[in-house]
Amino acid sequence: MKAQAYHSTRIALAIGLAAVSLAAAAQMMGGPYGGPMGGAYSNAFPPGIDPRLLPDRGSQGARLFEQFCSECHLAPSPSLHTAAQWPSVVARMNARMQAMEQAGMGGMMGRFSSPTAQQSALITAYLEKYARSPAYARPQVPLNSPGGRAFSAACAQCHTLPSPLQHTADQWPAVVARMRQYEVGMGKTVTSEAAARAIIRFLQGHAAPR
Repeated sequence: MKAQAYHSTRIALAIGLAAVSLAAAAQMMGGPYGGPMGGAYSNAFPPGIDPRLLPDRGSQGARLFEQFCSECHLAPSPSLHTAAQWPSVVARMNARMQAMEQAGMGGMMGRFSSPTAQQSALITAYLEKYARSPAYARPQVPLNSPGGRAFSAACAQCHTLPSPLQHTADQWPAVVARMRQYEVGMGKTVTSEAAARAIIRFLQGHAAPR
């Protein structure tokens, strides 16, 4: 019975790892993350950004972040999470990479490899430095207004609420439009046109000075 249970566990693990490989293959083929099949696995990956837009890209932390993240998916923006959230996210990703490395699996860049403790610390420090500044850390942002509630409902589907000061009034419309595209790609509730206009008005009213 023990041998049968062990065999069943190995089969389940193989199936799970195969699913990860399929998702990685879909990442390479696209959709919102690179080609036509990406949409089928869109909930498995964070929205990636153009690597050229990573802050301080020449730093060691940025290079390591891009190197290890790209083994499975496009590197996300450091502003996807707050500084308080990134350590647990990095730890979770490290555990997954170590499991796939031990299983001898191949990723987008070849065989999976996980970062050392020192590399992981550099990645975490980089992400904490350029993390999102949460809106709720600024008491003067009135989230109880109609626009604030729409902003909270839409943005909290994927990440911590950003500070309206993160962009200027001129920049926020394009940012909101881009986020609505991510909602489609990630299978989230798509913000209506009316709600998007209310969110833009709210953000512009509390935006960073030009």
